[in-house]
Amino acid sequence: MPKSLLLLGLSLVAVAMVYIQGQIRADLRHDVAWMRYGAPSSLRQQANHWFPLTYPLLLHWSEGNNVTRQSYALTTILEQGQPYAHWWLTDQLKRNPSASRLINLLGVEGWQKQFGLDTPLARKEAIQLALTQINDQDGYQQFNVRFLADLNAEAWEAVLQALPRHSAKQAEALLTVFPYAGAGMPELLAQQVTHLQTAHTTYHDWPAEITNLPNAKAAFELYHNVTAGEQKYLLESITNQEQYPVNGQLLVLRILGDDHDPLQILAAAVLLTKHDKRGRALLATALNGDFIALKPITNRLILLQLAENFPNSRFTQACRAYGAIRGGSYFGGYRNFENTTAKKSTAARMEELKWRTWLTQYPNHPGADDAGYWLGRTLMWQGKRIAALKQFADLVAMPVPDGDMKFRLLHQLLWLLDVGTSEAELQEFYQQFALHPLAPAAQYAQALRQARQQNYPEALRLTRGLTIDPVLNLFQRPYGNQTISRRYGVQQELWQNLARDPSPRLAALARSSGYQLGYLVLFDDGRAGGIGTDDDLLPSLKDNYRQANALAVALSLTWPLLQKPEFAEKTRFQQINLLYRLYQSYPDGEISAMHPLPTFDPQIGHDPTLYQPTKAERQNQFGGWEVWYIRQVAHAVQALRQAFPNSVYNDDALMTLYEMTARSAYLTQLLRDYPQGDRVEEAKAALYMVEHPQQTLLN
Repeated sequence: MPKSLLLLGLSLVAVAMVYIQGQIRADLRHDVAWMRYGAPSSLRQQANHWFPLTYPLLLHWSEGNNVTRQSYALTTILEQGQPYAHWWLTDQLKRNPSASRLINLLGVEGWQKQFGLDTPLARKEAIQLALTQINDQDGYQQFNVRFLADLNAEAWEAVLQALPRHSAKQAEALLTVFPYAGAGMPELLAQQVTHLQTAHTTYHDWPAEITNLPNAKAAFELYHNVTAGEQKYLLESITNQEQYPVNGQLLVLRILGDDHDPLQILAAAVLLTKHDKRGRALLATALNGDFIALKPITNRLILLQLAENFPNSRFTQACRAYGAIRGGSYFGGYRNFENTTAKKSTAARMEELKWRTWLTQYPNHPGADDAGYWLGRTLMWQGKRIAALKQFADLVAMPVPDGDMKFRLLHQLLWLLDVGTSEAELQEFYQQFALHPLAPAAQYAQALRQARQQNYPEALRLTRGLTIDPVLNLFQRPYGNQTISRRYGVQQELWQNLARDPSPRLAALARSSGYQLGYLVLFDDGRAGGIGTDDDLLPSLKDNYRQANALAVALSLTWPLLQKPEFAEKTRFQQINLLYRLYQSYPDGEISAMHPLPTFDPQIGHDPTLYQPTKAERQNQFGGWEVWYIRQVAHAVQALRQAFPNSVYNDDALMTLYEMTARSAYLTQLLRDYPQGDRVEEAKAALYMVEHPQQTLLN
C-alpha cells in the first residue's frame, strides 16, 4: 500500500475517532441534562447505543459526588444488565465505600438477580469478597456491611466464621448483619450471635437480657462485666419497664446494699420509681445534703419523681427556685433554651444576680450546669462578652453535674470564639486568662480572624508552636479529636501556601474547599454547614459573619478585578456564580446574619424591574434577602450580556437565573439567544418538564 494512502487512512481513522468522541460527549451531556430535570427514561437514552464504550466513565461517575451524574450512571448500568451490573457490584465490594444512596439499590425485590447473584456460587463469592474489605472507620454504615445484611440468612454462617479474623470495631459492625435478638435464626446460631453481640456491641436490651438469665447471680455477674456507663444505663432502663424482672429486682437490691458501689444512690432511686421504699432513707439524706451524692442520677424523669416524693427537700426547693428565675418548671421547660424576655440590660442584670445567688446556694445541684448556661446568657444580653466567654470556658473546662448541657455550653463557647466576639475582646480575654485551660482556643481564634482578613503571615505567627490537642481533650470528644487535629494541620498548610503567594486568594476561597481557610476546626462539623444565628447579634458583629464565610470574602475580592478590562468578563460571571452558591447552599440563618453584603449597590436590591416575587412566593415567606440576591444576580447577568454579548458565560448566567426563580422565560431566552451554548440541553430538558409536569422520572 502506498505510504500516502496509509497516511490518508490513518487520518480518516483519527477524524472518525474525534467525531465519535465528540458525539459520545454530546449524547452523554443530553442524557445527564434530561436526567437532572426528571425526564422519563424514553427521553434520556440517547447515549445508550455507545455502551459499553461509556462503561468506564459511568463507573467513575457512579463513585463520584455529583448526584445527577451518579444517578444517571447507576440507572444506565442497571438498565444494561449483565455482566455490567455484576462488575459494578464487584467493584463496590472491593472499594467498600461509606453507605450512601448506593444502598438504596439493594434490598428491593429481585435485586440479587439484577446484580448477577442469582446462583449460590455467585453469592458465596460476593460474600467472601465483602468480608475481606471490612474497615474500622465506618461501622455499620459501610457498603459491605449493609450488603451482607441484605443477603440475610445466606451470609450469617460466613460472617460468624469470619468474625475472629476481624478487629473489635469491625466485629461490632459485622454483628449488625444479624437480626436483632436472633429473630428468625436457628436456635444454636442465635445463641452464639447473642453471646457475641453482648461482648462486642455498646447497646443492650438490658431488661430482656436480665429476664432471660437463669438467676440473680448471673445478673450480678453481668452487671460487673460491663462498663460503668452500661451499668448506669442498665439500672435506668429498669425504671422504664412496666414489667419489673425478678432478676433485675434482686440486682437493684444487692447494689443498694453495697456501700462501695458508686451507683448505690441510683439503685435507691430506681426502687422508689417502682414504689419500693427500701432506699428512701438514703435518698432523703442525699436530697437534703450538698447534692454531691446525686451525681450518678442524671435521668430527668427519675429526678422529677424524687422531687414529687420529697416535696419539702432542699433539692426540690432548689428546683422551685430555678423555675421561678426561668419563669417555668425546672423539669418541664429546661430544654426551651431561649424562651425568655430578660434580654434588656436592666432585666438581664437582675437575672444575672439571681443566677449567681442560686449557684452560691446550690453549687452541686444537678441543674448547676443549666444555671451556669443561663448565667452566661445573661452576660451576653448585657454585652459582657468577655465575661460570657470566661463563663462558658469555665463550664467546658471544669464541668459540673449533671452534664446534660454539655452540647449547648460547648456550642455557645465556640460561637463566641468564631463570630460572637470582636478581635479586641478575644485579645483581652487571652491577656486576662492566659493560664486558662482554654486560652489556646482563644489564641487560635485570634489567628483565625487574621486569616479571614487574608493576613496569613500574622495568622501563622499567632499559631506558631500552638497545639490544640489539650483543648480537644477538654471537649471530651475522643472520636473526633484525630479528625480535628488533621483539619488544623491542613488549615495551617493552606495559610502557609497563601502567605508565600497571595495571588490565588480568590480562586482558593471560591473553591468548594475554600471554607477550610477560615473554618473554626474546633466545631468538628457541629457548625453543620453554617455558623447559625444568635438572637444577641449586634450590627458590629455582622462583619464577623461575612469574614467567616468563604464565598462572601471571595465576593469582596471580585470588585477590584471587575475594574480591570482583561478580567471583567470572567469576574462578572464569578460574581453571579458566587451569589448563586451563597443563595443555594448556605443556611438561611447565616445568610440573614450577613445580609446585606457590603459593596453591592443597595438600589439594585430594591429594584422591582429586575425581579418582583409573585403573590404565591410572598405567601411562602419568599422575600427579604432572597429577593435581594435574585435582583443582584439579575443585574449582574444584564451587565454581563450588555458588555460581552458573545460571552461563553451568558447561557450559564441565564440558567442560574432560572435555577433561582424557576421562571421559564429565562430558558426561552437562553434557547433563542444562545442556541450553541453548552447549557442548551439542560434548558431544553427543564423547559420540557415545565411544559409537561405530568411526566416524571421513573427509576
